Amino acid sequence: MSLTAEGGDGLIVAPDRRTAEAGASVLRAGGSAVEALVTAAAVTAVVQADGAGLGGDGLWLIRPPGAEAPLVIDSVGRAPR
Repeated sequence: MSLTAEGGDGLIVAPDRRTAEAGASVLRAGGSAVEALVTAAAVTAVVQADGAGLGGDGLWLIRPPGAEAPLVIDSVGRAPR
């Protein structure tokens, strides 16, 4: 595992360096944090399939620019017995 920390205009934390780099590349290109998140999740589904999957659960807390309160997206499904 890489313990490298870099600073800049954004932050991506991920269990795999390829995932973090994909999200960071979206930020560097001027994309939003949500776009970086979706990109990182898609890459995680490929490089670490047991860590995430397309159509899996998600908990998002997003505060759009200028908004007073954050938007909450809860896409958690039922767990099997």
